[in-house]
Amino acid sequence: MLTVLALEKPTRTFRCARVDYRPLGRSKSPLDGITSLGIVSLLRLQVPTLIMQSFSMKDLTLLLARILLSAIFIDGGYGKIINPDATIKSIAAHGVPFAGFFLVASIAFEIIGGLLILLGCKTRWGALALFLYLIPVTLIIHTRFSEAGQMTNFMKNLAIMGGFLAVMNSGAGNMSLDSLFASRKKV
Repeated sequence: MLTVLALEKPTRTFRCARVDYRPLGRSKSPLDGITSLGIVSLLRLQVPTLIMQSFSMKDLTLLLARILLSAIFIDGGYGKIINPDATIKSIAAHGVPFAGFFLVASIAFEIIGGLLILLGCKTRWGALALFLYLIPVTLIIHTRFSEAGQMTNFMKNLAIMGGFLAVMNSGAGNMSLDSLFASRKKV
């Protein structure tokens, strides 16, 4: 599978060409193998069949936004998996009981929510879950403003929450599993 992107200037849309290779039968002429991509199959191997799908600039920016928003949560969840002791100590240091339970809950929220956002699958639900997850995390963990970096982390979490509100409003866009599932339901 080969993917080709080309920008069309007047419409500001990207055309994503997916090339599907199918075997060619015996042809009478070598020119029978010419496709819309201009590929000639002289050796009768495989000729691409072109399937076009248009993506707008909005779809590309929504994909980029989803990648950037999800990266911090997937990485954070992975960090909690490989070093759970540090997270338990941090949770307990902030006076939260049942630190082990909240460690497992935070890993689940960060990994599952991050993957939902990244893949664009149930995107609005993933954005809502991570938005709600960030409320207690921000208010409990990042309000000790006398500690270095806590004001920055507090403001960063507010900015991320704003990003999740935007994703909840706009959805995942056409470059997502949500869009793929919706198009299959129509057929």
